Amino acid sequence: MVALMSVVAVSAAGAPSRLVPVSRRAFPAWMAGPLHGLAKPISQRAFGIVLILLIALYPVAVLGARRLGLRGVLIAVVAAHVILLLAPPLLTGDVFGYIGYARLGVLHGSSPYTHGAVALHHDAVHRFVLWHDVHSPYGPAFTLLSYLTVPLGVAGALWAFKVMAMAAGLACTGLSAAAAGRAGGAPAHAAALVGLNPLLLVYAVGGAHNDLLVAAVAAAALLALGARRGALASGTAILAAAMKTSALLLAPFVILGAPSRRRALAGALAAAALCTGAAVLAFGSSLTGMVGALAQQQRSVSRHSMPSEVASLSGLDIGTVRAMLGAAAATAAAVALVHAWRHRHRAVAAAGWATAALLVSTAWLLPWYIVWLLPLAAVARDRRLQTATFVLTAFMGVTHARLGLG
Repeated sequence: MVALMSVVAVSAAGAPSRLVPVSRRAFPAWMAGPLHGLAKPISQRAFGIVLILLIALYPVAVLGARRLGLRGVLIAVVAAHVILLLAPPLLTGDVFGYIGYARLGVLHGSSPYTHGAVALHHDAVHRFVLWHDVHSPYGPAFTLLSYLTVPLGVAGALWAFKVMAMAAGLACTGLSAAAAGRAGGAPAHAAALVGLNPLLLVYAVGGAHNDLLVAAVAAAALLALGARRGALASGTAILAAAMKTSALLLAPFVILGAPSRRRALAGALAAAALCTGAAVLAFGSSLTGMVGALAQQQRSVSRHSMPSEVASLSGLDIGTVRAMLGAAAATAAAVALVHAWRHRHRAVAAAGWATAALLVSTAWLLPWYIVWLLPLAAVARDRRLQTATFVLTAFMGVTHARLGLG
């Protein structure tokens, strides 16, 4: 797996290609990174084959993790993360959106929740931003964090986000392994399940996606929950939601799984009040623009989502399929909440199943969203949930590989 990821990283740095979407606009040396010129880019078809091989090897690596041991797994995880850190921004240009929103707020005095990248017309980052009319859908905690990268310039900000993604991926792996150990599981198995997931590595670390930061904070909440610190766990879960709203699903399950639900609820409310106060102070009424951006995103349909695939195979209208799967996911979430209420010790597994249902039902599904599920699957000690994680990884990866294979 590490060797295959090396092929992707080195070839992506060779020349402009579809592996680095923004490279077709410009591909300066600072974007190509330290691996530039070591090899020629592989074709889209070859990348599809590599991705399928990675997906096939992933469950083998996870199931063999206990024999390899925690140290061996962590060596492979660190090696893969470092390799993909050195690659240019792979397969999406979202990281330049992060940079653009940050520069809007710091350099141009405009809120990223009311202005798109079109307002950056004379800014150095403008030509690298792929989405010009979209307001930021990201939480205020992440937006404020992104502001810290602005003094580094566009090139420095890119590599700062790459380093953050690598550090978050490693932190998520370590925290998940520690939480699994507290829950009576095998840390090596948990570390492999999280840290060697090919979509996490190639797309999330390679593309410097903020979902890894959210997943690392969520894993910290699970570790606090395992340590029976309910208020800290629920407050940390709220912080994850303040970075990206998709993490809000975790909070009620953490509260239900805490040894004292009253204290956990108090911790969540306190964290929500602090996050909301800081967000209002920083962004004022413009923060409401995030709601519109999220609604616009959810009206979109990605080619590789389950609703899109079901509609294509069945001939049904995509709206009908979305409604059906959405209703099923809502039912699954409700059942999971009732299960967590009745069985406190099963709250993490219940959260995992609710997250899996969300991934199946959403029409806007991207490969790196698998990181929402990984810490939960690693900690829950539920073999069926881990099997579902393998299946979802395969579905999300193969549908993207299929685009390259034609």
